[in-house]
Amino acid sequence: MNIFDLLVTTPFAFILRLFLTICQNEYWLALILFTIFTKVVLFPLAVKQKKGMLDQARIQPKIKALEKKYKDNKEKYNEELQKLYKDEKVSLFGGCLPLLLTVPILFGLYAIIREPLVHLMSLSELGRLQVYKAVFDSKVAVNADLVAALQSVFAPTPLTSPNILVQAFQDAFSAISGGGLSSAASTITAALQGITPDIAMGVPAPVSVITQSYQIHVAAVFRDNFSVLQELLPADVAKQLIPINFNFLGLSLGETPSFGQVSFLWLFPALSGGSAYLLSVLTQKNSGPQNANPQAQSQTKMMTLMSPLLSLWIGFSVPVALSIYWIANNLCSLLQEPISIWYLKRKHPQLYAADAGKGGDKAPLPDIIIEKNGRSKE
Repeated sequence: MNIFDLLVTTPFAFILRLFLTICQNEYWLALILFTIFTKVVLFPLAVKQKKGMLDQARIQPKIKALEKKYKDNKEKYNEELQKLYKDEKVSLFGGCLPLLLTVPILFGLYAIIREPLVHLMSLSELGRLQVYKAVFDSKVAVNADLVAALQSVFAPTPLTSPNILVQAFQDAFSAISGGGLSSAASTITAALQGITPDIAMGVPAPVSVITQSYQIHVAAVFRDNFSVLQELLPADVAKQLIPINFNFLGLSLGETPSFGQVSFLWLFPALSGGSAYLLSVLTQKNSGPQNANPQAQSQTKMMTLMSPLLSLWIGFSVPVALSIYWIANNLCSLLQEPISIWYLKRKHPQLYAADAGKGGDKAPLPDIIIEKNGRSKE
């Protein structure tokens, strides 16, 4: 077990199993509860991020004043800027931690969703092989790619080559009868080229062809075929199986939407991108006064669009289950935003001092005022 699995994936899997038990193995509901749990745990960091953004907005007028005062002395400007951050007790990177924590949560949850037999059911490699064989023998698999993979491992089609040869020689005989010797030779040559050692000898494909991406399709058949599979498995393996319901609104959460095939699955990436856009707009609106610099405004617009586009792209690259988490995460963040503002207004009223009685989103006036002669006064 690597350090990431130890610190992230294993604890997350334990929490998700707990919620599955509470929700009677309804996967979509367990994912939503998991999302709410992580948002509650990370709420203090989210408040810190919000405060950091408001602090940055609050000192923007002072930063502009420094830029104007030391426009010809970059070294002095950087020195005074650092001093300003220190005096105002503002951290330049204070609001980044919650955003950075989103990455390991996504990767950890993706691993759990992709490999439920490993992370949710704790099956060993031998146990997984026994489960694959039981699924194949019971003929309960419905995913076409999974069926083909199981077929190549547990029931390769050996000695199909004689059939190929028989057909080839029949075609060749017909060609010879018709005087087409060159056509007969081409027919036999093509047949021989199509016979690989695996086909000729009936060698099974390695178990590795049943990749991690198939695990969720294997786990999906447990719900409706639980008793059948338990009879085919050793008792120690059977007791580890969890009959998880991967269906939501008639769709399988194990499927991945495809750009090349229009389906109802497109709804989840669309909701993921749409909720991310609403969150970006609301966050920008509640982050204090906007920078009047055209370049800064352009960067802000780009960041507002980047998150939705990234969410849309991810939605078409991962199983629907991860999109469920991302949509729930965005909706929780939308609800969390006014709560954070309420809390900060109570604990740090100076961040909203300029709003009192005005109803606007203006920052306090700068303490540094540039006089005509270039000197500053506090």
